[in-house]
This record gives sequence, C-alpha cells and structure tokens, in this order.
Amino acid sequence: LVLFLWAWQESNLRPADYESDALTPELQARFSGCANIDACVEFTNVSPNDFYICTMIFEGKHIDAIIFDLGGVILNIDYNLPVKEFQKLGNDDFIHHFTQLKQTRLFDDYETGKESSEDFVLELQNYVKAGTSNQQIINAWNSILLDLPEERLAILDKASENHRIFLLSNTNDIHIQAFNRYLIEEHNLPSLEPFFEQMYLSYEIGLRKPDPLIFEYVLQDAGLDPSKTLFIDDTLQHIQSAKEVGLITHHLVKESIVELLDDLL
Repeated sequence: LVLFLWAWQESNLRPADYESDALTPELQARFSGCANIDACVEFTNVSPNDFYICTMIFEGKHIDAIIFDLGGVILNIDYNLPVKEFQKLGNDDFIHHFTQLKQTRLFDDYETGKESSEDFVLELQNYVKAGTSNQQIINAWNSILLDLPEERLAILDKASENHRIFLLSNTNDIHIQAFNRYLIEEHNLPSLEPFFEQMYLSYEIGLRKPDPLIFEYVLQDAGLDPSKTLFIDDTLQHIQSAKEVGLITHHLVKESIVELLDDLL
C-alpha cells in the first residue's frame, strides 16, 4: 500500500519524489501541532485520506501488509444481541460475563482453545433456565453474528493485489462454523481462506487479543515488519496492544473498511 496514492495519481510523482515534493509545506503546517499519529488522526477526525497523511508523516511511506480483524471490521456483529437472547433463556446477567471490552474466564478459555465446544455449551447450561436445549444456547451465542456486505469482500480482493493480507480474530469453533455456513448460503464461499495469506484464529493458536503475544506470534510466523504492517480493529484495547509491538494501527469506529481503503489501495 503506497500511502497517499491519490496524490501521486494527481501529480504523477514517483514514490521516491513523494516525501520531498508532494508533502508540501502547507500540509506539513496543517499537522504541525500533532505530536504523534494518534493526535494527528484525532485532529483530522479520522478522515481516510488524512489518516494516510498522518501515517506517512509519522510512520513512513509504505505499508506492505494489512492485518484485518473479523467481527466489527469485515463481518457486522452486535454484542447486545446475545445479551437479549440469553435473557430469553433465563439469564439476566449475561452482560457481566461477555462484552466487547471484557469477558469472564469461561469465554477466554473457549476462545483460546482450552475448552471444547461441548464443554462450553454444557457450562452455559448452568446459566440458563432448566429445560433449555443445547441448540437454543448455540443459537443465542451465534446471534452476535450479522451480515457481511459484498463490497467488503471486494475490498479484500483489491487489498490482496499489491499487499500481503491476513486475518486475526478472537473467535471460536461455534462462531466460525456458523459464519462459514452463512458464507456458503449468502456468498457461495466455503470460508474466507481464499482472501488471506493466513487466517489467525484465537481458538486455533491458543492466544487472544489484546495479549501482545498474539501480535508477536503473527509477526514472527508471517515474517512481517511491524513498521510496514497496518492492523485494523474496532476494539481500542486491541489497538493499544498492537501499538506496543510496533504495528501501524487504525481504530475503526465510524467508517467501514471500504470507506477507509477503497480510494487508497
């Protein structure tokens, strides 16, 4: 990913010319009050083009690889839906066990492969009313999963043309099975594997974000330079942890990955 590609297209600058010629004094002055990339992004209100100006100024000109989160970045999800579904099953306390920001040991163990799907569902039986079937529990658990817009698959295709792209997700066997069924039904795809050089799933590798070890594992396994690798995630503590190992990061809050990347790839 050559940052600020749109400027090169307008001015026909070669990459080697960019730092000295395209980064005009006016642009430099615009961001002169920013002490670092976070301040710069905040200052620019997370505009996609301005995000890449910030990245170019503070992190260097080139991104060779992109690591994508799954839920909340590629796949739409809703953390409130399992809370509502488990309430229907007699659990009014589910929000204290599982949220975007934190979860109890049961869910951590399941999403790092320490607990089987069978044991996980059996444990959840202790939190619901008597007579609840295992399938009802699975359906409530899967309610977090929503849809994947077609244009996001297209942007992954586009990103892979000139970059190494990877998936890094906190997830589990039940969700992946349900997600793959959705992909077959809605997109005629058996999985997302064809889009990525490698998919790193927490329950398969035994590590989970925001543990810095998971980022170190991916960087080492894939042979990536963190200073030339962009990590996109919708959870702030994951972004903060990724920064600790030197990754370029983008906290996806308002815009979609299509809005962020489409004009810049």
